[in-house]
Amino acid sequence: EFSFNLPNLAILNLSGNNISDLSFVLGNPSLVYLDISDNPVTDLSYLADSEDLSQLQVLQSTNTNVTNLTDTLRNLSSLEEVYLTGNPLQSIDNSLVNLPFLNTLLFDTNQISEITGSFHSLNRLDSSRSNLYWNGGVLEKITDSFYDCTFSSLIIENQTPTNPVTAIENSFHNITLETPNAVIKINNSDFKTIVNSFYQISGDSVEISNAHVATISGSFQESQLNSLDLSENILTDLPGLNQINYVRELNLDDNQLTSVSFIDGINGLEVLSFELQRDSLNQPTLTSIDGINHIPLLTTLNMDTAGIQSIDGFIETGLTNLDLSKTALAGGTLTSISAQSFAQSPITYLDLSGHALNDVDFLQNLSFVQILSIGLDVVDLTFMQGLPMESTLTSLSINNTVSISDFQALSNYDVLNVLNLPDNITTIQNLDGLDQLQEVRLDE
Repeated sequence: EFSFNLPNLAILNLSGNNISDLSFVLGNPSLVYLDISDNPVTDLSYLADSEDLSQLQVLQSTNTNVTNLTDTLRNLSSLEEVYLTGNPLQSIDNSLVNLPFLNTLLFDTNQISEITGSFHSLNRLDSSRSNLYWNGGVLEKITDSFYDCTFSSLIIENQTPTNPVTAIENSFHNITLETPNAVIKINNSDFKTIVNSFYQISGDSVEISNAHVATISGSFQESQLNSLDLSENILTDLPGLNQINYVRELNLDDNQLTSVSFIDGINGLEVLSFELQRDSLNQPTLTSIDGINHIPLLTTLNMDTAGIQSIDGFIETGLTNLDLSKTALAGGTLTSISAQSFAQSPITYLDLSGHALNDVDFLQNLSFVQILSIGLDVVDLTFMQGLPMESTLTSLSINNTVSISDFQALSNYDVLNVLNLPDNITTIQNLDGLDQLQEVRLDE
């Protein structure tokens, strides 16, 4: 048993001494370096909130028997380096809090199942010198953790928890990702629910992909990101996502979305992708475009039309090219496009081929379109008269369920030079006035 109080002691190495109770170290207020490695230590809670350790800069506690960090490593205002490898840690509770100078943290993560009330006010942690990389393990729950921190990266991946109830709750608040390409990455894991998390994240990228996420609520508010990747989950909706302050790229591929209305009004959004929305039986889940409005910077959209039957959206975007065609691989058949769709969007290329539309009032909103392909179910082309596109349309492809022979309605299309028609046409009449027409095709 050791017991001493040396007011000027700065370095203390007790490694490999079969000591289980180390509380006596608190009597040395000038301690800067402490090594307790290779001892049968199970409890480090005596290190928390200790005024006696206010000068401690380095803690070496490798290959001890600590299983959790409950109420440990808090408010040690000078601590810079912590070494905990070789410990069978299973949980981190109320620890690693208010350590403003901590820059190095090494510990084993593969048995940690829960993180609660930890990782607060860490502003100098350097990921190149720290184990902020959970690769493999059983992590199932993160609660009230990762507040008021600055990171260059934080990665949690390849977690296979045994508990079916998994969640991230009230975590990842007020985090600065300080370097270019800095990232919070959570993937190949299992966190079914994310609640009230990822507030005020500022930096390059957050990636939560292939993490079995089914529900996200009250999250990402006041965050500013270059990229947000939520692909390869089982999300059906994302209520409140438009409360994010700014995101330039949003990836929602390979989920089970039933609505996209939550995308309306997302500030700064330029690139959006939501391909492959299918259930466990590989059936399309998204049958309607009920949003994607009021996003004036949006210029790039990646989506497939499989399952899409109606559109009421694409209002006030920056989209110029939009392919909503029906193909052999994307077999959705559009039956309805609302009259307000595409309004205030500078679309120059629109492909609606392969469908059978009969209500085309939305064409009044296409003031800039130059190339239009459209599948129709109409008796004539009178709806084409007086449209804003009369002065802009250069190429028109029409596929109609019945044969149309009279093209008088196109007589005022002054710059039209390419006309593609279906092969069911047997007679072509009244192409007069199309002085710029250079090519007429009958598609097979």
